[in-house]
Order: sequence, then structure tokens, then C-alpha cells
Amino acid sequence: MANFRRSLLTKNKTSIKVSPALIKKMELFSSSYNSIQTKYTTTGIPENLTYSNTDSLDSFLIEQLSNLIISELDQRILTRMIELLDENGLFTNWSSAKETIQKEFTVSRRKTYELLHVFQELEPEGVGATSIRNFLEIQIKNHELEDEIFKANTLRILSFENELVNQDLASISDKTGLSQEAISLSLIF
Repeated sequence: MANFRRSLLTKNKTSIKVSPALIKKMELFSSSYNSIQTKYTTTGIPENLTYSNTDSLDSFLIEQLSNLIISELDQRILTRMIELLDENGLFTNWSSAKETIQKEFTVSRRKTYELLHVFQELEPEGVGATSIRNFLEIQIKNHELEDEIFKANTLRILSFENELVNQDLASISDKTGLSQEAISLSLIF
């Protein structure tokens, strides 16, 4: 019993950083509608309560990395991954980036892929994708769709890259058994 109690007392606690912008939003949204209307009707919402993000993608990603509870090595590798992104936030040449990471940090291919997965969980959705298809897959997987069948069908449709590029919905329909309308809905999504 003493060991169990000791383990509860020594268990690591997680910490989360709250940005000043989030605090401002929480203050504003925790107020009642009437108090907000009374306070800001004539003057408008002050600029110090509004939030506009002018940060670069790199600084936005670095801020998110600082909130992760990971080893120092993983932190350095993920930071290096940020440097290897193209201007669109993608790894357009993932094989080269992967080799660079493996050589610079002497890590395995498996470790590199594990950290790629962690990286792709960051926001904005799709950051760190290795292709346009991968970018769309990440967005679909991370989107909280309640219709699992629609989600699965949408992911399945993405595997027909040539047909999609040529806008050949009939061919996709023949190969998947889905109607062209269902395919169109997935593409619109």
C-alpha cells in the first residue's frame, strides 16, 4: 500500500502553457452577453482583447513543440523538421529530409517515422505531409467526422490519384462501387 501511495505522490504532472491570446478570449467569453454589450457597445471591443495571428508557421510550430512533453533529443529533431519544411509546410522531398534527420541525429528510420507522426499531429492540420495525398489524408483523419463510412470512403477515393487528376469519376465509381454522387460529396468535403 505504501508503494502505491508513493507512486501516486511522485507521478509526473503534465503542464500546459496558456497563451495570452487564449486568456483574453477566455475573459471575454466568460462574461455574460449583457455585460459585454453594455461595456463595448459604444467603444467597440478594445484591440488588446482581439487576437490576430501574425506569427510565421515556424514560430507557431515551435510554440506547439514547447508544450509537448518529450525528450530533449526528440525536441531537437522536431525543431530540425521545422527547418526542413518547404514554404507550404510540407515535406516535398521526405526521403531527403528523412536521411538528413537520420544522419544528423543518428536515429533509426523507425524513430524518424514515429516523430513524423508526432509532427503531423501539430496544427495547422496537414502540416508535415509528405505529399498532397498525405496532406488530404491527415486532414480527413484529424477531422472529427461522426460518419465513419463516409470517412473511410473519402480516404479510399484518395487512392485513385490518376483518376482524380483526370476527373474520371466514372472509373472511380466502377472500381469502388460508390455512386458518382457519393464520390462528388467526398470531393466537395
